[in-house]
Amino acid sequence: MRLIVSLILFIASAILPPVAQSQEEKTLTEQQVSEMIAEGLYRAAQRKFEAGEYEDAGGAFGIAAIAMDSPVDRAMSYLWAGYSFYKAEMWEASLDPLNQSIEFLQTTDDLKDRLAEALGFKKQALARLKRWREMAETLDRITASNNPNDPFYWRMNPDNGELFHGVTETRFPSEFGPFTRTKKTDYNPESTDISVGYAASSPEGTAAITIYLSRYPGVTTHSYFETSRKSIVDISKKFEILSEGAFEVAGAEIIYEGRRGHFRVEEYMETQGPLLTELWIVGFGDWLMKIRFTYPPAFEHPEKNLKALIDKVGWPTHLANE
Repeated sequence: MRLIVSLILFIASAILPPVAQSQEEKTLTEQQVSEMIAEGLYRAAQRKFEAGEYEDAGGAFGIAAIAMDSPVDRAMSYLWAGYSFYKAEMWEASLDPLNQSIEFLQTTDDLKDRLAEALGFKKQALARLKRWREMAETLDRITASNNPNDPFYWRMNPDNGELFHGVTETRFPSEFGPFTRTKKTDYNPESTDISVGYAASSPEGTAAITIYLSRYPGVTTHSYFETSRKSIVDISKKFEILSEGAFEVAGAEIIYEGRRGHFRVEEYMETQGPLLTELWIVGFGDWLMKIRFTYPPAFEHPEKNLKALIDKVGWPTHLANE
């Protein structure tokens, strides 16, 4: 950094007319330039973070921290670097800047809240990193066979934990929004009847989304909807229809019609209080896709979260052509 500052001052001295300066004034000028550089880097990092470019923001905050003279500013910049990498789901990269921040914050009593934040992010990053490594280790146990009769016809992307179901060519993310994938299930040896579950915890309670993909030749969207709705009624003490109706999914050549329902239930399974549950079903040839979304009434942004999942997984319209 001293080299950069000296180079800037050298160029400036070559352009500007010479001015008599004391050594003290020259040192002060170098310090001012250094502070300006650090402030500029920090502001650039903030803009990257605000734009959602978290990986770039993490690198920029880290460079800004190196340029800072104030230990407090440096610790805060390292904290932001760690948090940015955490937001980018770069768990391992987030640990070093967080440790740099924690090392200083533990020496002062003036920033206890910030220390708690840094320790909290580090704990979460370590937990996410552990889970990612566990998922990567299971890669060897998940076959990439081209045999559709293989009951484990799944592949996992070790970089992000995404599951790929070979039979339907459907991808299931490991996380989206507040939801984390909890399990996958094969209901038959051919892997033509499957489900993948997600869950999110909040102060209001747990929300759950399950996606089912099933090859049921001869079963209509209407009959499958009626059967699925009845299964909800059978395990609920109280059941109220809030809305029901049709929806459409645009395919390459035709429009696929689906049915959806929004219900209120009480004493559903092991839950005593009221819950809201949604049922979405659409057919693609012999295949049917069903989505069940159950959540407490106070759960935030249910429609936004459901749309985020559908956008990531996609409607498997190609199945109708198989």
